[in-house]
Amino acid sequence: MPSNKRKITATLKLAATPSPSSSHTMSPASEITSSAASSSTVPSTATEWVKKRGLFYPFSAPSHTVDGTEQPRSALEFEIKGAVVSAFLKANALSHSLTLRVEQKDIENLRLQVKDGPSHDQSDFRWPVEETVIKLVSKVDLDMDFTPIWDEDGGEERTPDDVEEGSSVMVKFTPIFYLGRKAKGSDAGFAPGLTLRLNAVYIMTKGQAFANLTFESPSKRQKVRESQFGI
Repeated sequence: MPSNKRKITATLKLAATPSPSSSHTMSPASEITSSAASSSTVPSTATEWVKKRGLFYPFSAPSHTVDGTEQPRSALEFEIKGAVVSAFLKANALSHSLTLRVEQKDIENLRLQVKDGPSHDQSDFRWPVEETVIKLVSKVDLDMDFTPIWDEDGGEERTPDDVEEGSSVMVKFTPIFYLGRKAKGSDAGFAPGLTLRLNAVYIMTKGQAFANLTFESPSKRQKVRESQFGI
């Protein structure tokens, strides 16, 4: 039976660093070797894109103990920093989503990171990127607020209300390729693409977008002041 796994050699990592919680980031070869020596495993620096139900997830290549036992693996997780453009992270949303403005170099790193994934050179391929704005989504537990949202150090949990427009955040995410579907009959189908699954949010600084703006009517404010003085 043909395998549904594609082995890919990863050339870069996207700002992946250890997190306060458990994360599965791609480590440099030197770190892998050091880790292997202490845990008696035989590592590989390759990455696999594993297909499941039409989706391709990135995994580190298999590692084995000296007796040949394969070690458990989890989908790889990466990090990127940016400024919040919009956030829909409260309960009962159609999907939890976070739109960030990032640096151009981060967009280039993202494209390089997934360049050896499933074919994505089609003209209609759907990227979650527009200029320097990226969109991350989560469709898990939509009846609840998105979690986890942490402060910068991961020591105190925050809420969606703290993720304000203009806030500087660091997010953890997993890039996932999805297959397209050809149009058939009344089904219009859709093009293949890449989605960035939002896993966690860390708030670096709160937004200042509206710090010097007042949305209340000036005449209403004047009326309130007059009532306070009994006018």
